[in-house]
Amino acid sequence: MSKKTSLTAAALSLLLIPCLIGLSACKKASENLAERRLENAIEKATGGKAQVDLSGGGIKVKTAEGESSLSTSTEWPKDLPEGVPLFTFGKVQGVTRVADAAKTGWNIILGELETGAIEKYTEALKAAGWTIGQTMSMGEGGLIQATKDKLGVMVMFNQDKTASLTVTNNIEQ
Repeated sequence: MSKKTSLTAAALSLLLIPCLIGLSACKKASENLAERRLENAIEKATGGKAQVDLSGGGIKVKTAEGESSLSTSTEWPKDLPEGVPLFTFGKVQGVTRVADAAKTGWNIILGELETGAIEKYTEALKAAGWTIGQTMSMGEGGLIQATKDKLGVMVMFNQDKTASLTVTNNIEQ
């Protein structure tokens, strides 16, 4: 490499490094601004304090009543209570978690469901000791509601091969 090329490369590096640092700072600044705006909106709506965290590719909101989070995770939640059967008849597309002092709930959005997913998950719930309270089937759509101890599961299957699986703990018995 010639001396002139080396100097040009060094000069470009010196210019690019501050730009990259600046871009990172801009992202953090816009994230902080968005957090403050969301906190203000929640505080106006509820009359209480709120903490919003937009880091890590999701949204976490914490108030005196509890906390909720929305993630862009496409993985089965690791913090689900033991005994909730893994849904293996489609793909996880998103997860929402809401918690307060008494209850925690998860909503798992599923897509690309296999044919017969309703029946297969009903059997998985039964095999894991769940009591099936209600089922409804309409073509490829339908509903399953089940309980086990203080846990509840409801799955709503849609005609477009998607589903919403909701898990709650500490349900009233």
